[in-house]
Amino acid sequence: MDNVFVIECRNQNLSKLRHYINNVLDQIPVDENISFQLVMAIDELCANIIEHSKTNKVDGFIKIELTKKNSCIVVKIIDEGESFNPTQYEPSNVRDLAKNKATGGLGLAIVNKFIDKIEYSVHNTLNICTLYKNLVA
Repeated sequence: MDNVFVIECRNQNLSKLRHYINNVLDQIPVDENISFQLVMAIDELCANIIEHSKTNKVDGFIKIELTKKNSCIVVKIIDEGESFNPTQYEPSNVRDLAKNKATGGLGLAIVNKFIDKIEYSVHNTLNICTLYKNLVA
């Protein structure tokens, strides 16, 4: 099972992305809690791409490839923006963020909590972030 979805790098397209991912995961089917975690993680990473990687141009895109392999969901998030390797990010302590009244920094902490494994690579001009979510504990 392979599913591919492409959106322009616009915030208003994130709701379309969430809807698409939910529909695909419903068809597999995937446990509601796992589905929620995947949607949240994908949404957060795509929102970061739109906000921080300067892909917010006329031809900027994000491509999502979702595959079920055995008892794992594999999601590739592909874009042409500025590179950012989420595997090298040290998530902030949530309590420190709240104490300092930070306006950001929670997103990647959430992604790291919800996703079992993250890989990152760059091929030519493409950033590829691959997420792995086990369907069984």
